[in-house]
Amino acid sequence: KATMTACFMSVLFALLSVASPQVMAGYGWAGGVVNPVGDSIGTAVAASPDGELIASSHHDSLVIVDTHRREAVYSATMMDVISGLEFSHNSQFLLVGFESVLPSTPALIVLQVSDWEQVHFSEDGSSVSAIAVNHDDTTYAIPNENGGFTEWSMEDSTVIRTHPAGHSGTVSCISYSSDSS
Repeated sequence: KATMTACFMSVLFALLSVASPQVMAGYGWAGGVVNPVGDSIGTAVAASPDGELIASSHHDSLVIVDTHRREAVYSATMMDVISGLEFSHNSQFLLVGFESVLPSTPALIVLQVSDWEQVHFSEDGSSVSAIAVNHDDTTYAIPNENGGFTEWSMEDSTVIRTHPAGHSGTVSCISYSSDSS
């Protein structure tokens, strides 16, 4: 019986030592980030393709966690509720979509991962939860306000082309094929 208790205690302490760094960093997913709207979890989550970062939103708060150190490397309160997150394939940019209900407010911003500075934004769209980045990271696509979607240049956020309304409801998913078409 003493051997079984000692074995159980060893396993328990081993598990606690793994879980503690997440909670002590203040951003563990087990209640470490408080959502001001209620008990719901974050509205969007994205992992960088290189496996280094996890981005999560909690109403209008954005938290970026380093997956190796298990600590937040960036956090900010945004101007609106965050509804979508997507990293570029080279992990150099994070695209953040918003529930933008007012005219002339950003529906999407592009953050540069190296310093978390905003490099681009788009006012087209009203609830950007669907975000796609093509495979060579030159173009991104988001739903527009007319039920279609618009493709934008990653370099300078100019419109490349707008695809007309083809949906009766909200565009909830966008993706590029492997040849970026």
